[in-house]
Amino acid sequence: MDAQRSPILAIPFSLREASANRGLARAACEIAPDDFDLLLVDDLPMFSEDHEVKGEEPSVRSACEFREAVRSAPALLLCTPEYDAYPPGMLVNAFNWLSREPDPPLKGKKVAVAGAAAGFRGSRRSQAHVRQLLETIGARTIEHHYYLQIGDNFNSTGDLDNEGARERFGEFLNAVSAST
Repeated sequence: MDAQRSPILAIPFSLREASANRGLARAACEIAPDDFDLLLVDDLPMFSEDHEVKGEEPSVRSACEFREAVRSAPALLLCTPEYDAYPPGMLVNAFNWLSREPDPPLKGKKVAVAGAAAGFRGSRRSQAHVRQLLETIGARTIEHHYYLQIGDNFNSTGDLDNEGARERFGEFLNAVSAST
């Protein structure tokens, strides 16, 4: 990655500290520290039009900071779990904040999607929904995929500690970096 360019933001959409998807986002920053930075959305409030003023940024400071961080990043890596075949509500909430005027930060933004889940599909269904939402918002999805079953790939603190999985994730991260 060009030394002048900002890093890709790795955003996990799980609140649990030891979640596998936080582990994926952390692993991106460990495996390719010059290319990825971690952005947590734990404090992002629920979206409400009551926080909007026509033509201005939202009145909620954390939402403004989140929007600005996304706006200034060259691309995003979204790490999503899968709950009953869907992405978590906090991901949809983030999209609500990022898709609004003025200057919607997701419009035209390059976005890669990765995820881990307990089921054998490893978040594939959740990722399909996320890609559909991104298309609707006008983001540009990066066509590389990464999903895996949690199984023996993560330790009890949520770290991706299976060497083969880390190697495959590293190849995915290289492809994402090359796409931005």
